[in-house]
Amino acid sequence: MKKDILMAPGPVCVEPNALSAFGRAPIHHRTPEFEKTLKNCRDLLQKTFNTSRPVHCFTSTGSGAMEAAVVNFLSPGEKVLVVVSGKFGERWAQMLEAYGLNCVKMEVPWGKSIEVSQLKEELEKHKDIKAVYTQMCETSTGALHPIENMATIIKDYNENCLFCVDGITGVLTKEVELNKYPIDVLIAGSQKAFMLPTGLSLLYMSELAESKMEEASLPRFYFDLRKEKKAYEKGQTFFSSPVNLYFALEKSLEYIHKKGIKKHYREIEKRAHSMRGALNAIGLKLATEKPAPALTAFWVPDSIDGKKLRLHLEEKYRVTFMGGQDAWAGKIIRIGHIGFLSEADLQYAIESICDALNDFDFPVDKQKAMIAFEQSWDGSND
Repeated sequence: MKKDILMAPGPVCVEPNALSAFGRAPIHHRTPEFEKTLKNCRDLLQKTFNTSRPVHCFTSTGSGAMEAAVVNFLSPGEKVLVVVSGKFGERWAQMLEAYGLNCVKMEVPWGKSIEVSQLKEELEKHKDIKAVYTQMCETSTGALHPIENMATIIKDYNENCLFCVDGITGVLTKEVELNKYPIDVLIAGSQKAFMLPTGLSLLYMSELAESKMEEASLPRFYFDLRKEKKAYEKGQTFFSSPVNLYFALEKSLEYIHKKGIKKHYREIEKRAHSMRGALNAIGLKLATEKPAPALTAFWVPDSIDGKKLRLHLEEKYRVTFMGGQDAWAGKIIRIGHIGFLSEADLQYAIESICDALNDFDFPVDKQKAMIAFEQSWDGSND
């Protein structure tokens, strides 16, 4: 029987050594043995984020780091600009409003990436913006936002305006040059390109963000970075650590850096390029104009209910993709390119999509899709 393949944009297939480490008997988080693991994880995270500054961890899903990026840097009533281009832009806007911020929403149509001219216009309209929030990759659509260009524009507007980026589906799929572009807060999640189970969220903050952290007056307790900063300096975490997730994180990051992080980026880009080549060959249309490396979203043919198609793929072919959300529910399928995946896994996924479409009386040429995949795969740089 074919193994189950998890090809969602998160959670993902876990790297085998990390999975073994995750299954270890737990130890206490206030011991020299765990502090050694914690230090190694922190060193590897700095290498991963390409920074000499700390990368803090919370025991939470990525949404916990999103909340931490709000409560630690702002005060009630301050005006903030948030890019809303899908479900997760909406989530950040809801958080900002829940904490009493004056939230200016910059609406971007689903499936599209922000135009930097639109950002300039919004900043020119509002002279008192304290922070800008955006996704690097909007997971609900797969759209990639030009965060490097955005960072430059924001700092030209006001060098003290914070730029906060949700990189939960973006970090470790393409390089983010924190030493070159002025991104103040960058968050990530373990269940994405880190190839781990859900449960760890990660947060980098610049010197400017750290100074704002001391001034901010929004209420905070569990996600208080001031506490975590003090614990970090002692080689600990403030609250109890999920030790098995750290065991797994250590192994996953060792695997990535032994392979080479640039090669890791190229692998994900190669998966994306080859998957899109196969879908294009059988006439399926991408839902996103400028797709991120992490995932591909394609429109389900009008004659098919996307929810039923996705369920059919899981039940008959044992491949898990994700569908659309809200207005796009039942209309798209989202294919993840992250996690521990082989070329054979991707080939089987394409075969399954073709077979499932044929099962729904939407005829496609599987051989044509596979030839296009192989040509794209062989033509990509390793």
